[in-house]
Amino acid sequence: MTEDLKYAKVLYSVYGSEEEKTKTVEALRRAKGYIKHILGNRIKLRLMPELTFVLDTGQERASRIEEILKKVDSERVEDVRED
Repeated sequence: MTEDLKYAKVLYSVYGSEEEKTKTVEALRRAKGYIKHILGNRIKLRLMPELTFVLDTGQERASRIEEILKKVDSERVEDVRED
């Protein structure tokens, strides 16, 4: 949220194909008003912040880095065996 509470960034993750990610983005856009309404009932603020949905790719990047590190490690083990 911004300091003035006018804007809130909502990070979300989607596990699946690009098509599933696209469908999720569209669903969030369509449900934005409803989500603001529900939050407004649960959080007592003078004004409900404007929501911006942002895809969080941190987990995907972490998984990709882990794959690369495993590959490098297995190649290193193979190199040691050959010596």
